[in-house]
Amino acid sequence: MPTVSIPLFSRVYKNTDGSVLNDDAAVQYNGFLDELGGLSIRPGEVLAINTGDRNDGLYMWPDKNYIVCVDNGNATLRSVSGQTLTTTHGTGTVDVLPGNMTIFCNDSNYVFMAGGAKISYMDDSGAITEIADTEAPTTVTHIAYLDGYILAINGDNRFYWSNIPTTTDWDALDFASAEANPDNTVGLYVVQRQVYLLGAVTTEIWENDGTTPFSRIPGGLIETGCAAKYSPIKYGDSLLWINQDWEVVQFTGTQFKKISGRYDQEIQRFSTVSDCIGGLVKKEGQTYCVFQFPTENRTLVYDPVLEDWSEWGFWDSNTSEWISYDFRAAARDINTGQVFIGKERAGVIACLDSSSRVDMTGATTSAPFKFLRQTGHIDHGSSQKKRLEKLTFRAKRGADGLTTNPKLMLRYRNNGASQWSNITEIDLGAIGDTSHQIKLFRLGIYESRQFEISATDDMSIVLSNAEADITVLR
Repeated sequence: MPTVSIPLFSRVYKNTDGSVLNDDAAVQYNGFLDELGGLSIRPGEVLAINTGDRNDGLYMWPDKNYIVCVDNGNATLRSVSGQTLTTTHGTGTVDVLPGNMTIFCNDSNYVFMAGGAKISYMDDSGAITEIADTEAPTTVTHIAYLDGYILAINGDNRFYWSNIPTTTDWDALDFASAEANPDNTVGLYVVQRQVYLLGAVTTEIWENDGTTPFSRIPGGLIETGCAAKYSPIKYGDSLLWINQDWEVVQFTGTQFKKISGRYDQEIQRFSTVSDCIGGLVKKEGQTYCVFQFPTENRTLVYDPVLEDWSEWGFWDSNTSEWISYDFRAAARDINTGQVFIGKERAGVIACLDSSSRVDMTGATTSAPFKFLRQTGHIDHGSSQKKRLEKLTFRAKRGADGLTTNPKLMLRYRNNGASQWSNITEIDLGAIGDTSHQIKLFRLGIYESRQFEISATDDMSIVLSNAEADITVLR
């Protein structure tokens, strides 16, 4: 009766039919793997501020220690107080056209904002001014700052730059064209002092050469474009985005790779990806690259360290369906480490809280989110019948402050059957219980078995080190 490792806590693979999976997981909602292979639950939320409207952008202004919030065209400077945002400065309006987000940059004096129309800028009193220079671009979706210049794209294959040191002044002749391919530029980002110009089917990389002042770097052409103008995410010295083939790709310096291989088939089934919104979330040592697909009602999350995917959302028991995580933008306060999430459906800005197990659905309402994981059809490398004598794994137990004993729920199905077993409830909250070994005995006979682990209770989840004692039947 050998004891073998059992892949209860492995990476998710969605690029094939789930029936052929063995060691890879089939489904993972609201969980993530850590660097040691443990499985934990994602952070929940608490209310940061009620805006009463859809959020179109969040930005940390590091020089002034403020968060800039744009809610349906209303821009506000807010201070951080614990997990809440307080309005301590003025507000104004930014022209955010339908279908656009707000893209930010700053030159230490002003925060600049673009939402598909003219560029606006805000000073540290919250006063907002629209750039009046008639030579400035007027249909700007993306802006960035580099070496004293404000850079902008205007819906064609050009990118434009401001004068220096007066960044509110522009010259109509200060532009360059991305000419390697005649596709229009849909995104502009600065990474490691290089300018990424993302077109529909190609991407060019430019730099400040100190003379012209900008030129394309030698070899600065990537034969892939961008299908979703707000999908790009800056992560360290790399850029991630969705290309024209509906793949998530990553470029770091000179290295280009596709990172959505485990989810390609899933993404290819979507009806559209053009409205995808990307955002970087860092919380307590974990990095999440969040890709929100509004039309599809799906939120896919990528861990760039472990190259693992998950899905975020909450289970609506009334409709028996998953509702996507409500995400429009994210900003992290560099002084406190608090992470703020701009939301659309809820009309609020939330603060991530690792002890919370709810997402904000309004100013006074929230919804608990369900943790759920389904493994592949585990056969231990053999198609012969097996009897599972004992299943063991580690779990965090006996957490402080609990008034009830929350449950972890486990069920399984054998040999690809549609019918699941009865649920086995595992007590995780017994006060004073310090044993972290979960042991389940006599779990039946199978050729292959798919496990499902879920939880809806308000509790921390940390699972790891799964083993099985099996007897191979002859």
